[in-house]
Amino acid sequence: MRSTTTLLMGLAFATGCASTTGSSHGVTHREHVGSIQVVFTNASPETMCALHMSFEDQKDFGDNWLPEAGLPTGQSVEFKVKPGKYKATWNTCKTSESKPYYAGTKIGELGIEVDQQTQLFAYIADTIAPTKRAPALGRDYKLVRFQGQAIETIARTAPAKVDAFAAAQADLASRSNAKPAPAAEPVAAAEPAKPDAKPAKLDARDLVDPKARRTTKRGMKPTLDRKHDVAAASVKYGTR
Repeated sequence: MRSTTTLLMGLAFATGCASTTGSSHGVTHREHVGSIQVVFTNASPETMCALHMSFEDQKDFGDNWLPEAGLPTGQSVEFKVKPGKYKATWNTCKTSESKPYYAGTKIGELGIEVDQQTQLFAYIADTIAPTKRAPALGRDYKLVRFQGQAIETIARTAPAKVDAFAAAQADLASRSNAKPAPAAEPVAAAEPAKPDAKPAKLDARDLVDPKARRTTKRGMKPTLDRKHDVAAASVKYGTR
């Protein structure tokens, strides 16, 4: 419900602000003239240019209830209306395309129930208290806090749209007219790797001293001459 109300408030801002310039004044109010007093107070920091009100079940907000000169900050205007539930939107004057203005809307579940004399107190969140700009009327009036916010203006000159198809055609044309790139030089084939050299054989002759004295092998005699008498089971040794 909150998101729906926010969307309706955004649409109401657009509707109320669009109908401010060149719209009629007081026609809708005359259709709602009754016996209950409603005081609309401008406690915003800027001059108010528009106030649109109508019954909640009506199609639109109607025309501008404020006089053509607007409503200066700190001032109030009084209406006599029929009882019922109203929707309303207000906005300050747009002085330039670059400067934001202020606007507020009550619609749907935030609609204004008018069943006794009422003060619609329009203000914004600011460093200055709203009651320092305009006074509240007191207990004799039902106080309806009608808060607004800053609205950024939309620049009249929108960025040019880009034709994607035309851009693609231009890109293809620029590619076809471009000079071909020079052919790349052939890369020489890499030489095959040479097999690793075999290790040289070790010549042991280089390790032998040719002047060294050579010795000849002779038969070696045992130091003891052993005789074995099997029958007597004795062993005799002779010496050299």
